[in-house]
Amino acid sequence: MLKSYISAWKRPFDFQGKSTRKEYWHFVILNSIFTVISYVLLLSTIALTDGIDSSLSVVISIPLYLISSIGLLLFFGSIWIALPLTVRRIRDVGMSWKWIFLVSLPYIGGVFVVIFLTR
Repeated sequence: MLKSYISAWKRPFDFQGKSTRKEYWHFVILNSIFTVISYVLLLSTIALTDGIDSSLSVVISIPLYLISSIGLLLFFGSIWIALPLTVRRIRDVGMSWKWIFLVSLPYIGGVFVVIFLTR
């Protein structure tokens, strides 16, 4: 699973290659897990530092803020990785890359894109 995640990061602007269904979904799942963990750490840091003495809150909050900031940067960086990965996956199922714009339609667009990506 981690191998698929790392291979997606190694090809950030490769729109012409191939991506398997396994590689795509492993990236999506691990990226979601990392994002949830970073948000939980960020929210717990904010909650912990509200009621604690200021000197102790600095000691606790700095490492947690650093970890959550790295997680958020990883999330925003992964947006640039997910776009070519999605284009490769849509092309692998025999569709044109332009079908990725279908996701911009409210409600129904996301359903069609998920159907394309699971084929």
